[in-house]
Amino acid sequence: MSNRRDADPIESNSEPGRFEQLRQWALEHRRASVAALAGTLVLIAGATASALYFRSSADTTEQQVTLQMALDALDREQYGEARKLAEELRKRRNLPPESLGGPPFVLGAAMIAEADVSWAAEQTHSYLLASRLLEEARDRGFPPGRHATGLFLLGKSLFKSQQFARSRRWLRESLAEDDSRAKQVNVLLSNAYVNDSNPKWGPALEHNSQYLSMRMLTPEERNEALLQRSRILFGLQQFDACRETLSQIAPDAKSRAEGTLMRARLLMHEAEQASTAADGSQTSGGDANATAKEKYAEAIHALRAAQGQDTLGSQTTRKSLYLIGVCYANMSDDVAALDQLQRTRRLYPVEPEGKAANLLEAELHRKAGHHDKAVMSYKLALESAGDPLVYSNPWVSLDDFRRRVEDAYDTYLADEQFEHANALLDDFSPIFSEDRTVQLQAQTQSRWGEAILAKADKLSPTQAEQAEIEARQHFIKAGYTYSELARLHTTGREYPEDVWRGAESFLAGHDFPNAKQLLTIYLKNESRQRRPQALLAFGQASMALGEIDEGITALRECIEFHPRDVAVYAARIWCAKAHQEKGELLEAEELLQENLVGSGLTPASPEWRESLFELGQLLHADGRYKQAIEKLTEAVEREKLLAGGQQFPYERPVVLGLYTIAEAYSLSAREPRQRLLTSTIESDRQETRRQITGALEQAANYYAIVRSLINRRQETAPLAEWDQAILRNSYFSLGSALFDLGRYNEAIEAYSDAEARYQNDPLVLEIFVQVANCYRRMDRTVEARGALERAKVVLKRLPAEGAYLESTNYTRDEWTDLLDRLSKW
Repeated sequence: MSNRRDADPIESNSEPGRFEQLRQWALEHRRASVAALAGTLVLIAGATASALYFRSSADTTEQQVTLQMALDALDREQYGEARKLAEELRKRRNLPPESLGGPPFVLGAAMIAEADVSWAAEQTHSYLLASRLLEEARDRGFPPGRHATGLFLLGKSLFKSQQFARSRRWLRESLAEDDSRAKQVNVLLSNAYVNDSNPKWGPALEHNSQYLSMRMLTPEERNEALLQRSRILFGLQQFDACRETLSQIAPDAKSRAEGTLMRARLLMHEAEQASTAADGSQTSGGDANATAKEKYAEAIHALRAAQGQDTLGSQTTRKSLYLIGVCYANMSDDVAALDQLQRTRRLYPVEPEGKAANLLEAELHRKAGHHDKAVMSYKLALESAGDPLVYSNPWVSLDDFRRRVEDAYDTYLADEQFEHANALLDDFSPIFSEDRTVQLQAQTQSRWGEAILAKADKLSPTQAEQAEIEARQHFIKAGYTYSELARLHTTGREYPEDVWRGAESFLAGHDFPNAKQLLTIYLKNESRQRRPQALLAFGQASMALGEIDEGITALRECIEFHPRDVAVYAARIWCAKAHQEKGELLEAEELLQENLVGSGLTPASPEWRESLFELGQLLHADGRYKQAIEKLTEAVEREKLLAGGQQFPYERPVVLGLYTIAEAYSLSAREPRQRLLTSTIESDRQETRRQITGALEQAANYYAIVRSLINRRQETAPLAEWDQAILRNSYFSLGSALFDLGRYNEAIEAYSDAEARYQNDPLVLEIFVQVANCYRRMDRTVEARGALERAKVVLKRLPAEGAYLESTNYTRDEWTDLLDRLSKW
């Protein structure tokens, strides 16, 4: 039936010629045309009847198609017929259960047979389709008597579609069930282990040995097996055995070029050994280096010879091109190496050698400091590596590939070249898993932010502010990336850790709403690990959002339910700040005192020292100046001792503590002044004056210390906004304290220092007024008026739209009026 159908198109194609001949004959023999026409009609009628008969016959035959018919056609190697029959069987819905695996088996087997003789470009896809059909057949059950064959064909199709690891199971099972294909199976298994993403040399050698032990191998089959054995032994680092195996290959073998290439690889190994000896030698390093270069030169010569022997232009040529590049790279001839590797990549972009050349080229660019080129080559290497499930490269195993790329990433990260590290990560998938890629992306953003913050202290205030903004942006990106990682791990044990990292990053980025959201999730999902730290962070985020009561609730839970956790000390400090924010100073003081007295903390711990500073500030805010001075003096003196005892360290708590001490002394003089106004007993008045003088002298002393400390800081680093504010206040407060002490010349000197610093600020007008007051107290009217006249000159010089109310209590017009009035006194 099939032969008849195949002939039909040929017969129909000949019909136009026949009808043309009849037409010409009819024109020439008109009398006979009627008879000819009648004869033609008879022929057409007969042909139509025949076609109807055969169509009916075919329909009947299709209705009777059986699995055995398809298997028979497959056995006769009539693959087209077998496929047609199998497709017809797949359409049926009434196949018995034991026959369900038959149609996909026939289709897969036929597809493999046809792929074996098709063009190479089409083979991989055909084998892949065949493997899927045969997996379906295995799941549904191979036809009776075809189980071993099905396993073999499944293993072969997986192997041919480069799914080497998956192929091995079915090949081994087919061999255990039926050893009639032992020759083919051992070859496939040996290659499947060699071509694995991470080669398994031991099992490969075992199957290679089984193959070589078989009888009836042809000389060429034996030579090919010996060549494969030499590769395996090289992979096992059994180099002497590798040389011995190569010596057994016939000189006239077709694989002679590959044998030469393997000998070149042995020379490269000898060169590597010599180079290693040079690196570790203190006496013969020069000789060893010379030996290494000589061996590499021999290897290059052998590789070029292998190219000459590769008359068919097979794999040997591309292998040798790549290996010559490796030789030049190991000889530190990077220019020659790059030229050779780029040539290999251009000629063989999709072959293993071209892909390996990409990776080595990237490493050479990175070594030379050409990082943009290096990143581009790494990205090409990652892109060309493809799916890790079918990764196979004899020059770079999958594990080695990942290690080398991660080494580049780690180096860029360690060198704080975050742009390059981040660019690499864009192409990590699919060769790296998605969760690994996302994890590294989050890590990069977090480290990036940390690096920017670490440098911010050495920048100007404006630059530092911009740096902090940039750093927070990276922390926020890290927070979102950790959130994405958490979604990937929703059902995994990593989930709480990812959520925690995300919350930490959002906190560092000052994205408090997102931080609080993740902390809520963390507290719901993690009942023990880091719960105290999470409650502390939740409290901090709540306070930053102005949700003070909610913050206190979380911090109190941390304090009361986790009293032995180290987070409780910081929780007390933050809870004290929250209570102080609400004006609940007693509650705040109790919490700080607990850290200082009842917690077991020592003065060496940061939390104890911070608690002491906080308590001093709280007492000052509550008007208990004497106690505030006592606590803050202890705090700053301890910091001075920790810094070496020579001078106060420039740290914000210390500067603020010193300034607060000065303020506390200054404010503590107010109450005695009020007593002085009402006291009539001279002895009491004298004691009161002594107290006032002592307090003001101490205030002046501490204002001078703060001024000196901040000025010294300005010599090495720009001042932050809070530094500038404290410095300005210290200048004026020092002058005021000296004025109140009646030390007018010293006060004028202090104000003059401030004048030099703030000469372009409306604040300088206040300074001239204070200087004029000092001169008036000394009855030096001329000098007083001179100071006010200078103030008028400066006022004219100052911009009309200056920020007068930000620095002083008056507008520009009000200053004009005030200076005119003061000048008339």
